[in-house]
Amino acid sequence: MGAYDGYTGRIEVDDHTITILRQGMAAKLSGQRVPSRTLPLAAVSDVAFKDASRLVNGHLQVAFGGEPLPALTATTAASDPNTVLFRHKQREAFRELAAFLQKVVAMNRSQGVDSAQVYAAADDPQAHHVGKLDAYAQRLEEKSATLQAQSEERQAQREERQEAGRQDRGEKLAAKLDPSGERPDIVAAAARMSNRLGGGRELKKLAEHLHDGEEVRLIAQGTYADRQGILVLTNLRLLFLFHGLVSQAKEDFPLRLISSVQTKSGMVTGELRVFVSGNNAVIKGIIKNDLAPLADAVREGIAAASTPPPAPAATAAAPEPPDVFAQIEKLADLHRAGILSDEEFAEKKRELLGRL
Repeated sequence: MGAYDGYTGRIEVDDHTITILRQGMAAKLSGQRVPSRTLPLAAVSDVAFKDASRLVNGHLQVAFGGEPLPALTATTAASDPNTVLFRHKQREAFRELAAFLQKVVAMNRSQGVDSAQVYAAADDPQAHHVGKLDAYAQRLEEKSATLQAQSEERQAQREERQEAGRQDRGEKLAAKLDPSGERPDIVAAAARMSNRLGGGRELKKLAEHLHDGEEVRLIAQGTYADRQGILVLTNLRLLFLFHGLVSQAKEDFPLRLISSVQTKSGMVTGELRVFVSGNNAVIKGIIKNDLAPLADAVREGIAAASTPPPAPAATAAAPEPPDVFAQIEKLADLHRAGILSDEEFAEKKRELLGRL
């Protein structure tokens, strides 16, 4: 199963054993020095779980060898050797662990395992070498494999639901931004934005500001000149667009004129500094997840725009002029054959000689 770190200790579970390690400041303040304990899962006889809230810690309590679970208070829970406290952010992991241990308890009971005998034998070094737990270990391994398969199946189902949700959101976004279906590049770029809570008006108006043949590659929200809008990278330029209720603003930076870009990142957002012809513009408030891909794509666009076009193919050599004298000989043959009259022969001959 793995390891689960709590507030007052750590619980490690594998296919056959459970280990409880008391650690952390809260465990030390309890006044008890409890060494780590590793016991067979067959010794687990009961489990109690209390969920955590944002204000109150939760705890996972394990009973061994048929001993009853003692009632706990906030003070005794921190000092109980078989209890680990956990915070709100750790509750999902401990909820999963509690569910697994409850299934272990149920299987121990259904298989008629004497947890008291197993618990007592756990302290006898010889007991681990006489194979008393082999049958249980095999059953537990099979059960663990079943639980693992079920967990993987649930994970696959969650991923399918998430993918279906993304596709559904993408279809809704496409219908909202591009009802005609003519700008899939805008829809795809908008779907990759880390935050789509704002910029709705700008996204709807974006197609009106694009040139023929211009393709949108990335879109991010940002603030420029105290206006919060969207920053759009196309194959031709970097475009900032703002559409307010009463005013609009647009600023574009052609990629062929941008010399470089720099980024500066904070905890959640960052800024992109664009250097154009000795001046620079700063777009702030860009989500961190969008900042680095946008900067890298702009640099690639700058490099592509600065690459000179391939040299034109060499002009094909002009064909050699026809051999005038050979053509006069052919005309003479036609004249002798009576196909050309004297006047026609003389006229064609003068025309050919004039080309020399």
